[in-house]
Amino acid sequence: MTNELSPLDRAVLRVAVLTVIQGRVAEAVDTARAEVRNATHKGDSLTAVHPAANERPIAKVTHSTPKKRAEVYDRPAVDAWILANYPDKAETNTKVIGSQADVLDVLREHAPFLLEDVKEVRDWAVNELQLKSAAAGEPVGYGGEIGELAPPGIRVSTPDGTLRVTVAANAAEVVDQLWIDGLIDLDGNLLELPAGGTE
Repeated sequence: MTNELSPLDRAVLRVAVLTVIQGRVAEAVDTARAEVRNATHKGDSLTAVHPAANERPIAKVTHSTPKKRAEVYDRPAVDAWILANYPDKAETNTKVIGSQADVLDVLREHAPFLLEDVKEVRDWAVNELQLKSAAAGEPVGYGGEIGELAPPGIRVSTPDGTLRVTVAANAAEVVDQLWIDGLIDLDGNLLELPAGGTE
């Protein structure tokens, strides 16, 4: 039957098969990454090797150690804290408080009483608090305020580590040999341990 397929039909079949395989492999990679992430600690680094020939590395798998990060979850609370404790970190801007029609009429006559100066906290001032808090590992103010004196509305957390896989130069050759020898399935699972190997 394969002899009856045109070159285009063969290419279409190949694309379809590879797409299905790609989906299966993507799911298998996600599952394997979750298994490794759950079984390792942040900062761990392991090397995947051919089970019968340890000198043939396939890849290095590293569980990253992410830095702490600070997140502003209540900007009005942060702004109020800055205005109350560090007003020099805010800028004074002019805010129109009259209706548009009133402003247009009065401004035509140069009436400045419809304008009001208001202090507003700028993004750079909040970003500075986020950086200080992330570095300290807890919410912290410009002057080192912590605990109850720290700015409200900021929380510090450490994100989950990610897995980084650095593939060895000859990894494709080693994986091909594992497949040829019948030692792995399409999902990368070890089917049987080769003679002399240890699990």
